Amino acid sequence: GLRSAWRLIRKNLGTSFLLWLISILLTMAFMAIAFVALLLMAIPVVIAGFIVFYSELTLAGLGIFTFLVLMVLAILIIFTSGFRAFLSTYWTLAFKKLTIPPDEPQEELE
Repeated sequence: GLRSAWRLIRKNLGTSFLLWLISILLTMAFMAIAFVALLLMAIPVVIAGFIVFYSELTLAGLGIFTFLVLMVLAILIIFTSGFRAFLSTYWTLAFKKLTIPPDEPQEELE
């Protein structure tokens, strides 16, 4: 398996490098967007944290704070999972395109 993968990379070095570079750029763009989204979602969590810390409604405030933290984590997990699924599909389609000989007809995706 590793030998055939290495052969495929050497055979398509330019294309493989370009696909890798696009993947890195997409990941960097995703990380920047995720960082900004996380900062925006952190604002209500920080405000709730201050309310819990400085109020006498500690149990209710703690519940709100916990709920907000869990919501931010859930949104972040869903967002990241979607991107990871995209990257997996990206590399699968790239592999399929690299392994089909140029003279063989390719099937159309609908």
